[in-house]
Amino acid sequence: PWKAYYEKELEIRYSRSYGPGRYDPRYEEQGQDYPIGYVRWTENRNMEAFLDLVATGRMNVRPLITGRFPFSQAETVYKEMVEAPGKHLAVLFQYPESVDQPAQKSLVFKTSPIKAAGALTIGCIGAGNYARSMLLPILQKDPDVKLAGVVTRAPLNAVDAARRFGFAKAGTDPDELLNDPSIGALVIATRHDSHAAYVIQALKAGKHVFVEKPLAIRREEIYQIAEALQQSGRGLQVGFNRRFAPMLSGLKRHFAGISEPVVVNYRVHAGKPAGANWFFAQEQGGRFVGEAGHFVDVMAYLAGSPPVRVFARRTARVGELDELAALISFRNGSVGTLTYVTGGDARTPKEHIEVFGSGITGVIDNFQTGTVLRGGKRFSLKGKNDKGQAGELRAFVQMLKRGGEPPVPYDQLFGVTEATIAIVESAETGRDIALEYETFGLAQPPDMVQEPA
Repeated sequence: PWKAYYEKELEIRYSRSYGPGRYDPRYEEQGQDYPIGYVRWTENRNMEAFLDLVATGRMNVRPLITGRFPFSQAETVYKEMVEAPGKHLAVLFQYPESVDQPAQKSLVFKTSPIKAAGALTIGCIGAGNYARSMLLPILQKDPDVKLAGVVTRAPLNAVDAARRFGFAKAGTDPDELLNDPSIGALVIATRHDSHAAYVIQALKAGKHVFVEKPLAIRREEIYQIAEALQQSGRGLQVGFNRRFAPMLSGLKRHFAGISEPVVVNYRVHAGKPAGANWFFAQEQGGRFVGEAGHFVDVMAYLAGSPPVRVFARRTARVGELDELAALISFRNGSVGTLTYVTGGDARTPKEHIEVFGSGITGVIDNFQTGTVLRGGKRFSLKGKNDKGQAGELRAFVQMLKRGGEPPVPYDQLFGVTEATIAIVESAETGRDIALEYETFGLAQPPDMVQEPA
């Protein structure tokens, strides 16, 4: 009735949201309330005040209710409200008082049979934006892969992902995938603080694992994962996709066969975060731990050696750890510098890589252009805009089919993860930190071949 009220010059006020706190994860998810002297009417206080008005009879909502219907008629009622807009103002749906059957945890879909013989059966825990935009479309197109099941926290998200990418079933209980003997491998694409726990559970359940970075956000998690990996005989890969980028692998080939250490400079302009996001929360490991594994892994890949020691310094600016410089030493004597900043102009390219050694210079600018200077000649690197997501998943599937060495050597996989965590520690304490991952052993799992589903 806005038009009628406006023309009659009546005053009507609409609440555009629940109140301050809405869309603030620290308020809604972590329970950090705003002081009442700072914000009188927060999201919760607004709701509490309304419920108090209803409870004391000062707010009567009964006249608003124009119909009561069994929930089984919901579809019919909504259709009626669309076809006759003025018939109902508000309706109540009544649920059965008792339910005789347990809630269904998963929904099974009828899918077309997999044409390829010996298809690999993969399940997915988590299906957020990155998984939907990058990982799942690639797996969906792979003729060797059968997508068996997907689970997410929200049932509708799981059902949507199953329908969109062809999973056989969708649900909210990870145990349904972990305990399914027909599933040989799991893709883990959940929030960062849950990665380590799911990896350990999956390995103990006898599954091969592909997990998005970071592998872990605490050092003790690295040790627990290494122990589970050694005992499982399964394969593990972390989503360090850049080492599979054509431009980077092309650069690596120019350094093939050299025995001398290299120097790698990596500058990252991460940019200012746009609003609150779970990705930046400290309980998720923080922004640096969440993404810097990519950059340390590139240096390990170009050096051909795992990191062994780190030293870092941060700027004196108070606040989140988002501006630092780190010096990384590698086992073969190579060194790398990582400059991670957010305060430059927004138009600054995100990533710039330089590598020097044995009379060779290589430069990659934001995976847009790549150049190698060698023997007085200039070579251009191909693979613009490809950061290696398809390549890393191809490598994972090939590991499942054929076994052999893991796509990312385990000493580099664990070393990069620990180095990323240690850089934060060094930046905060000012200490030079020797990495410890080599002390708990990284034996190659003996069996890395999945039986065809």
